[in-house]
This record gives sequence, C-alpha cells and structure tokens, in this order.
Amino acid sequence: MPQVSGKQKKSSSSVVNIFSKATNSKYIPSTEAIPKKQFQESKWQLPWQVWIALTLIVSGGLSFIGVSLLLKLPSAPNCPKLFMPTASASLRLYCAELAANKQTVDNLLEAIELINNLPEDHPLHSEIERRIEKWSLDILELANNSFQEGKLDEAIAAAKKIPEHPKITPMAIAKIKEWQLIWSTAQKIYDTAINYIKSLKWSEVFPEAVKLTKLGNEYWGNIKYNQLIDILQLTQKENEQLDIGFDLVSQGGVENLYKAIKIAQSIPPTSLIFKKSAELITKSGTILVRIAKNKLNSGEWKEALEIAKNIPPEPTLEAEAKDIIDLASAVGRANEGEVGDLEAAIAMARQLKSERPLFEQAQKLIFKWTLEITDVQHLTEGRDLAAPGSINDLLAGIDEINKIPLNNPRYGEAQRQAYKWRQQIQSIEDQPILDDANALAAGNKTEDLLAAIDTAKQISPGRALYPTASKQVREWSSIVETLQDRPILEQAQSYARSNNVDNLRTAISIARQITKGRALYGEASSQIATWKNIIRQLLVAPTASNSTESQEIAQDSNSNIEITETETRLPTKQRSAPNPVQNENVDATASSNLQNAYSLANGGTAESLSRAIRAASSIPTSSGDRAEATEAINNWSDQLYAIAQSQADSNVKLAIATAKKIPKSAEIYPTVKLQIAEWGK
Repeated sequence: MPQVSGKQKKSSSSVVNIFSKATNSKYIPSTEAIPKKQFQESKWQLPWQVWIALTLIVSGGLSFIGVSLLLKLPSAPNCPKLFMPTASASLRLYCAELAANKQTVDNLLEAIELINNLPEDHPLHSEIERRIEKWSLDILELANNSFQEGKLDEAIAAAKKIPEHPKITPMAIAKIKEWQLIWSTAQKIYDTAINYIKSLKWSEVFPEAVKLTKLGNEYWGNIKYNQLIDILQLTQKENEQLDIGFDLVSQGGVENLYKAIKIAQSIPPTSLIFKKSAELITKSGTILVRIAKNKLNSGEWKEALEIAKNIPPEPTLEAEAKDIIDLASAVGRANEGEVGDLEAAIAMARQLKSERPLFEQAQKLIFKWTLEITDVQHLTEGRDLAAPGSINDLLAGIDEINKIPLNNPRYGEAQRQAYKWRQQIQSIEDQPILDDANALAAGNKTEDLLAAIDTAKQISPGRALYPTASKQVREWSSIVETLQDRPILEQAQSYARSNNVDNLRTAISIARQITKGRALYGEASSQIATWKNIIRQLLVAPTASNSTESQEIAQDSNSNIEITETETRLPTKQRSAPNPVQNENVDATASSNLQNAYSLANGGTAESLSRAIRAASSIPTSSGDRAEATEAINNWSDQLYAIAQSQADSNVKLAIATAKKIPKSAEIYPTVKLQIAEWGK
C-alpha cells in the first residue's frame, strides 16, 4: 500500500476539519446542553443521510488529492543552460537527443559534443558510442544531400566537421573524394558541351550532355543537364537570327545594314555566340562607314551625316563615325556658299587633329574651301558688275568671273554663269533681227514671208535665239510652201475628179511636182496613192473602150507605189528590182520623223530634247532631210548643255546625266566631254 505524503496528510486533515465544522454548526446540538449519557446515545443515533454525506465528502477529497499527486510531474531540465561539469550522463544524453532530433549538421554536432567526452568506463558508454556513430552517419547523409543539391563546398565542409571516428572518418574521406571526382568529371563534360555550342557543333552537344545523367548526381544529371539543353536551344535560335543578319549584309543596301545591326544588338552579352553578333555589328558598321565616306566625297553630306549617326558605337568604328559627322556638318555649312559659311566650315574641319582617322580628308577640304573663298569673291563681284544687264555690264561680269582658274572649286559654276550671260548678250544682239523678221511676216504674203525667212536666218546656229528663229523659219516656210503648192494640188485634184485613167495619170503627174520636204508633200503623196488605187481598180475590169489604155497603164506599172497583181506574176528577179516608189516612201518617213522631232523638241525639257535628238538621228544619211536633221541635232545639243549647266548648281549628278544625252556627233560634244570630266571630280 503506498505511503501518504505529508502534503496528502494535510489535505486529509483539512477535509476532516471541514467535515467537523459542518457537523458542529447546525445539525448537532452543543454537548454542554446535553447530558453525557444522552449525548452518547444521540451521537450514535445520527440520521442516515448525514452518514452518507460524510462518506461522499471523505472519499471525494481523498480521490482528488491522489489524482493531483499522480499528474504533477517534475519540470523538464533547461538544456541550453546546462552546466556540463555538474550535469549527469543521463541528463547530457537527454539534451543530446533533443538536439539530434532537429536533424541539422550543427545540431547533430552539438549532440555529439554533449556526450563525446564521457569516460570509457561509464555505464552508458556503449549507448553513447552507438549514438555518436548514428549521428555521424546522419551528418554524412546531410552532407551527401547537399552534394546532390549542387552544394559541393557545403557538403565537404559538413563531412569534415564529423569528429574523429575509427569507422566514420574513413567513410567521410572516401565520400569527399568521390564527390570531388564526380564534380570534376561533370564540370569537364559540361564545359565540353558548352564549347560544342560555342563552335556551333549542334550534333555533338546532346551526346555529351547525356553523360551528366549517368554520374549519380541529381544536380548535374537534372538541373545542369536541362540547363545545357535550354542553352543549346536558345543558342540555335540566336544563331538563326544572326544568319539572317549576315544574309542582309550580303544583299547590300543601307536599310539592310540597319536591320542586320538591330538583329545583332538583340543578342545579349551572356550569349555563347555573342562574339558572332559582335562580328556582325563590326562588319555592318564597317560597310556603313565606307558608304558614308563615299557619300561625303560625292557631296551628299546629308546622306553621309544620316548614315554616320546610325553607325553602332563600336570601338573600331566610333572614331571614323565621329569624323564623318564633323566633316559632313562642315560640308553642309560650306554649301551655303557665302564667305562666312566657308570660313566657319574651315574652322570646323580644323578641329580634326592629326591623330583623327579623316585628318587627311579634312585637310583637302580646308584647302578647297580656302580657294573657294577667293572664287566666291570673284563670283560676287562679277554678279554685281553684270546686274545692270547691258552688254558692257555683262561682258564686265564675264571678265571678272573668268579670273577663277580652271582647277578651282567654283570654276564650273563660273563657266555656267558666263554661259548664261553670253546667252543674254546674244539675245540682246539678236532680238532686233527677230523682231524685224516678225514684222515682215505680218503681211502673210509670200514675198513678205520669204523676206522674213531670210532675215531670221541671219541668227546663226548656237546663238541664244537660234531655236526660236528656226521655229519661226519652219512655220513661215510651211506657209510659203502651202501658198505655192496649193494651186498645183488643186489642179491635180480637178483632173482626178473625172475618174478617167488618162486624167488620173495627168493628176498624178501634176501632184508629183510637190517634192519631198514641202508642206503639202504628205497630202500630195496620199492623193497620189488614192488615185493609183483607183487606176488599179479600173484595170481589173477593162472595157472595150479603154483596153488599149489598160495595156499602156500595165506597162507603166513599175512606177506604182504598190505592187500590182500583174507584177506579182513577174519572175522573182524582176520583182526584186529597186522600186522608185519605195524610195519615195523612205523619204516620206524621214520627213515625218523630222517633223516629229521638231514637235518633241517644243517641250523644252531635257527629256523632250533627248527624244527629239533620237528621232532626228534616225533619219538616214541618204535622205534629203539629213542636213536639216544634223543642224537641228546640234541646236538641241546646245540647249541640252545649257540645261545641264544650270542643273549643276544644285545637283551635279543630274547635270552629268543630262549632258550624257548629247550625242557624240554633236558639234558641242568635245566641250561637253571635258565638262563631264570636271563635274565628276
């Protein structure tokens, strides 16, 4: 039977005291008022309900006290504040278990430390050794987990923290060597695969990457393997984009180069083929630099400036791009043409020092602009002198600008200006002649028109008003020829109205008096063809009255314009003989071409003059119109040259293109050839 503690005894007496107070207060009378015998008798004669209540109170109190004692455990020890020198082995073991249950390297090391220094003769020594071995293995397992997660240094550090143990220490050393071998092998495989990707050896990458999955390491076999595959796919995509960029470069063109650079710039520096993207940028930029230089040399400074601003900021290109921008800006300023602009341009160009890439080009421009300042001064003075507009003023202006030497930059401009003033002088000199011719032609009579023609022909080819005079001469000549030849044609038409073969032949003979090149030649030729057709129709169905005439007409068939049915039955040799009528047709075509050329030339533009020259050049040398065509070609060539010179002020390339329309046969061609060479410099 268990002993009752002092506290339990006190609790029982308390219950008894409570019970005594309850019986003495109300239900039991005082002993002083009751005799002793009566009191004894009454004590044993208490009601049964009181006894039941008393029993319940006592038993309940004892039960409560017992349960309380059973549930009240001793308080747990405070392990963090454990004082090792006085702590018992069981308490150390208890605290070590608590630490080890957390299953971290530091906690396991703490657990081992708590029990590792107990003497070997201790009763718990075998248990302690078992725990130390288990917890050491746990540390090694945690270290291996770190290795599987790719934390090699962390794994090695954890394994090295395991206390010296005859069984565990060799295992830890072996494990560290195994991890290091696997790691170095994996790193070599990974680096090899990366090099294959850099070298674009796609087929070699995957077999190499698969080796990582066979090393027994989760980090290399899963994470790094997938990383390699992602890098491979990304690099292949980037390489495809760069190939498109290189194709654009090979196609040429500024816009394609811009697109190629944009593609290359989309490749991040972390890419394995970033070097290839840098090569694309350098190649595209180098071509852009060359194009910009060519534009600058040809005077297209705006285009050069725009291209230079879009050259990528690469170290090998940056200096040249900046020089192009600086020089293009200077050229733009110089093109404004005034002395102050040229001086400003020179100052800008002088900022390019000797170490700059375009220093030599800058020096050439400075020399050119220095000469040009003198040229501008001559031009300005020449224009001032010519401004009043008299012949003497214009001659003085020409003399002044002729001081500009042949090799100077503004020589071409000076010559164009001089040409304009000479044309102006010629117009002043020849306008009275043309006015007189117009006055004579106002009478509209043959004699007046002929006199006007003779007067206008005093204006020689190459003179400023020669094209106007030539046009008037043609118009007046046409009127004169019409006045002269209309009666002849009307006479022929009067004979042809009878539809008689003889009369038709007479009409043809009369109409042939209107020779080629005359105003009514085309109309006369058309009438002759019509009348000959009528004659052929009459000969197809001959009557008794005209059979003899039919035979005569047949004998004269060789002179017809078209081959008759009789002629188609002639031997081949006879049919192939030259036909005078065919020659007439050639002359008619030549005349028509010349008239068409004159019509084209009336447009006055470079293109219309060029077309007129081509039309006139088609006239054969055997034609009677060839001499007039040659004269017209020379005249139109002069006009083309004048247009080219005016274009050269703003667009040298257009001026050259216009001048090249002048044929080699033109009298002015040698001069034009020299001017084209000068413009091309």
